[in-house]
Amino acid sequence: MADLPPDILAWYAAIPGHTPALERFRHVVVFAAVEGEPFAAASAAEHACAAVDLTAGSSQSGSPKGLFHRGAYVSKWRGLSSQDRAQLDGMILGGDRQCATCAVVTLKPLAEYGAEVADGGH
Repeated sequence: MADLPPDILAWYAAIPGHTPALERFRHVVVFAAVEGEPFAAASAAEHACAAVDLTAGSSQSGSPKGLFHRGAYVSKWRGLSSQDRAQLDGMILGGDRQCATCAVVTLKPLAEYGAEVADGGH
């Protein structure tokens, strides 16, 4: 995926086991690392997702966080089955000790998820 910074691509390539193909997620928002605040980019990404009703999974070092639109609960990465991962609306990549830069990759632009929230989900 050409829109992702090289540090995010390297971080994603190092994840063991099954991960969804990045090409499936056509929309990218990158959150820059903040000097002296190692998790600031991840926090900003999580807030942006929550604002449009994308529920993020719990943190697991060196793994993405799965995103489901209007999800009640999203497991840590290791708790998601291959089928769960194939149904994700997006993922939060990076934003941890290995890669302070963070990216949100989704099936559609974040604003479109927000539009569904604003109009009651239609």
